[in-house]
Amino acid sequence: MDAQGGPMTKQMRELGIKAKFLGGDGVCTPEFMKLGGEASEGNYCSLPGMPLEKLAKGPAFKERFTKRFGADIQLYSPYVYDAVMVMVDSMQRANSVESGKFLPEIGKTKFDGVTALIEFDQLGDLKGGAISLYQYKGGKLEYVETMGGSAMDLAKSEVKDAVAAMKEAGSAVAGAASEAGQQVGKDAAKAGAEINDAAKAAVAAGADAVKGAAEATKAAVEKK
Repeated sequence: MDAQGGPMTKQMRELGIKAKFLGGDGVCTPEFMKLGGEASEGNYCSLPGMPLEKLAKGPAFKERFTKRFGADIQLYSPYVYDAVMVMVDSMQRANSVESGKFLPEIGKTKFDGVTALIEFDQLGDLKGGAISLYQYKGGKLEYVETMGGSAMDLAKSEVKDAVAAMKEAGSAVAGAASEAGQQVGKDAAKAGAEINDAAKAAVAAGADAVKGAAEATKAAVEKK
């Protein structure tokens, strides 16, 4: 856990140990960085499942959690949530809250949760369980890679990443088009203003010519 892992990284540095520290989910916490200080830099930890931002329902869950509790999402919150919902799903299918009736239904679970599509094998273990690796860099926990995971969850993650990339590309294209459109509009407005000025000058010149002709005619008449 972070209470042991943080001070341990300090001791490793003091002893000149060059090996990287790798811990489980108990050290994937802000407290680990606080206790380890600079010594936590470059070390690793792992978490079950995939990062919330890579999950189809992850961002929405994080938003609901933050709004409900007014705090950053806690380490095990998505997994506890899914565990409770798996039990609720089993109770609904068994039409009972008695453990003797709904517990057998848990093994038949196929629940699309926040963290994964949850199914169990004949031993009661999670099918396609994923583990994600993170590294401490610059005082932050950075995602490195995910090992394992069900094909459906990985596909959802890839689709989500692709959609995000398409949105980003679309925004870039829209921005470029808007900028180009604004420039064209500015150029057209400038050209229109120049044409308008030229037209005004032509009208003024025409008026001067008419006035000059009128004065010349008047002078000729008076001379006769």
